[in-house]
Amino acid sequence: MMHFNLANCILCPILEAILTVKLFPNDNNVYVLTRHVVFFTLLNNSILVFYNLVLYPFFLSPLRSLAQAKGFIPLIGHSWM
Repeated sequence: MMHFNLANCILCPILEAILTVKLFPNDNNVYVLTRHVVFFTLLNNSILVFYNLVLYPFFLSPLRSLAQAKGFIPLIGHSWM
């Protein structure tokens, strides 16, 4: 399972933004690198949240095939019954 850490949340988006600016130098704006860092940070973290909340527990976890009680609601569980 992937976790939130410094490399996933900050360092990878900075590296991706620098590579994007260097490989596709079309913009002459001063804030291009900042815009790319923010975009890639939001993109990486949203993918990580989707993976942790949907993909891993329901499709990739080895515990997904265990028996469960009736009334299970995804992401809420049995706590509201």
